[in-house]
Amino acid sequence: MADDSDAVRDTASEEALELFNTFQLASPKDKPGILKSLAEVAIRRPEVLDVDSLLDNVLQCSRVDPGVNVRKAVLDFWDTCLAEVPGVRVDQVEVAAGAVVGLLADESAPVVKRAITSLLMILRWQFAKESDGLEDGTLTSVVQRGLEKVEALCLDDGSAAGIRLGASKFIEQAIMSPSIAQQSAHQKTMNSMLSCFVKLLKKLKAAETTGPLAVACIRSCRSILTTRPQFAGKLVPAVLAFGQVEAYRNAKTATALDDCLRGFVCSGNQLAKPWARKANDCLVALGRDPLPDAYVGAAGKRAGDAAGAGAGAGAGAGG
Repeated sequence: MADDSDAVRDTASEEALELFNTFQLASPKDKPGILKSLAEVAIRRPEVLDVDSLLDNVLQCSRVDPGVNVRKAVLDFWDTCLAEVPGVRVDQVEVAAGAVVGLLADESAPVVKRAITSLLMILRWQFAKESDGLEDGTLTSVVQRGLEKVEALCLDDGSAAGIRLGASKFIEQAIMSPSIAQQSAHQKTMNSMLSCFVKLLKKLKAAETTGPLAVACIRSCRSILTTRPQFAGKLVPAVLAFGQVEAYRNAKTATALDDCLRGFVCSGNQLAKPWARKANDCLVALGRDPLPDAYVGAAGKRAGDAAGAGAGAGAGAGG
């Protein structure tokens, strides 16, 4: 029986090495499909990742291969391994994390955006393993460098819109991760990402940015507030500030602001109550329907209506 097992293992190793050799000689358009086949072998026989440093060699291609689709395919290969290969080890994740963090500085925006997604998967894997009692200083250090790069990309006005959007979604998903909230060791990381997100909101408001990034960030605020209402003190003022800018009264941004503020206040969460009247005033200023009396109170609603009427009268006089 042992001989049969060894034979199967050797056959899988040979298949994996043959696929990698084929990958190296293949055309850019064929390489992604070969990596997909290689991942399928690894799922069946996880030990092939260690044969002749196979995993290291594949990840190295993400640094040296000139093809954008190939570099993205290497990330696809790794993500598949992380999600589906049984018993992925922390040392393997460390090597992959280093490659992923390196690709956050890639010259191609699609590769950077793809690397952000891979880093989020690694972060979630790390959180899950730490919940099981596994801690590794090297992996933590590499991931931390990645988080710092994502935050920098998020705030960099020179970054492509798709990269900034991907970075902002990364922060949203990381903050909403159950594991990060349950472990006190990650409070500093969560606070840093939250501060970064608030800075991004302020930058967008100051520049009166009304495109997809602004809309996505406002929608992310609703998701974060729903999951982490304790962050209202930092997030809600930044959201309310958008209501002071005329540029944000267009359909998409106004709808996103309405969904965020109305959804939070009407959620019934006790932490939302102190923000009800300010949220109502913001919505009325945006030309949206006021909040129900049950959440604001009749007095608060009348004040908001008066403010809205005053704004309308001023606009009419100005015309």
